[in-house]
Amino acid sequence: MRTSIAVLTLVLVVCLVYFDIVEFPRVLQAHSSQENQRTKLAPNFWKDLNKARLGKKEDYIIENDTSIGAGTWSKVYKGIHVPTGDKVALKYSIGPQNNKKLQRELSILQTLEDAPNFLALRDLFKEQVNGEEGFVLVLDYFEKEKYKNVFNKLTKYKIKHFMYQTLKTLEYAHSKRIIHRDIKPYNVLMNTRTLQVRVIDWGISDYFHPNKRFSSDIGTIPFQPPEMLLEYVHYNTSFDIWSTGCMFAEMMFQRKNFFRTKREKKDASLYTPQELRNFGYYELLDDIAQVLGTEDLLNYAEKIKDEINVDKLNFVGSYKRKPLMSFKNEKNAHLVDPLLVDLLEKIFVYEPGQRPTASEALGHPYFDEIRHLTFNNE
Repeated sequence: MRTSIAVLTLVLVVCLVYFDIVEFPRVLQAHSSQENQRTKLAPNFWKDLNKARLGKKEDYIIENDTSIGAGTWSKVYKGIHVPTGDKVALKYSIGPQNNKKLQRELSILQTLEDAPNFLALRDLFKEQVNGEEGFVLVLDYFEKEKYKNVFNKLTKYKIKHFMYQTLKTLEYAHSKRIIHRDIKPYNVLMNTRTLQVRVIDWGISDYFHPNKRFSSDIGTIPFQPPEMLLEYVHYNTSFDIWSTGCMFAEMMFQRKNFFRTKREKKDASLYTPQELRNFGYYELLDDIAQVLGTEDLLNYAEKIKDEINVDKLNFVGSYKRKPLMSFKNEKNAHLVDPLLVDLLEKIFVYEPGQRPTASEALGHPYFDEIRHLTFNNE
């Protein structure tokens, strides 16, 4: 009996030693491999890109030639990090190489590296882009669903969860004084199976300062707030809150581009791109007034009349405010939540200072059901 116990003890000791020496380091390495494989970019590396330690172009290949995302100035491809086999997202510039804009984007990506629901910057390398040497950003890869599929598979809970996670990202960004400036469904990647969310495309985001003048000709028209449509240049983080409201109003009411009304399409051959964009501004401002009413818009415009283009108001009709619940119908009734309607009523106001912050929105009773839940969104 004693011999058997001794043998069992010896076997146990050998197994523990083997796990400690061989298996545990292997498991630990596998668990942290993605973190270890990510290039550690030096703090403030973006200040002088000529001196930055860059990755190697040959370490990355594009999986196929079909882009998985595109913006005005960039295209994104699914790629492979050859040394590890990791999937990555490769962001190529397709516009004129602008190092100042790139430096701002890289600075913001580094500032937000610990933000929730964020695709971290893994590496940076040089490549010939549009006939000149440019930089390619290597980002973590996320398996997204097409928005069309997400839109068709929504439930009350999924809308609530996706909005909560989006606001968590914005809360972090705004705490760092960063405005995204282009929140829309195609920049908030969602997966209805895993419920994971990623807020992407920080290429036109910027740092906010109270007296800073911003461009009013930026972002995606259906998601722009009324102050921008009036060419107000001192907007702030409430821009993102308005855009987020537009996105989730669209989902709940199953009404794509929530504020837009159907209008006769203009012949693009008769106008310049900027003229067409200006028509979009005029029409959206009128569309917003059709829902929120004209009186409050004029009252707000009067307060900042010396800082806006008041001529834009000539294109706005006279309307009374509609309650958002009036958009409820048989097709969307299963998604309409009175608490979300209440939150949207608070977001959809003309005066930016009266909109809730991301933190205040997260504290709304609409999120009471999920606020206490711990969700692994990695």
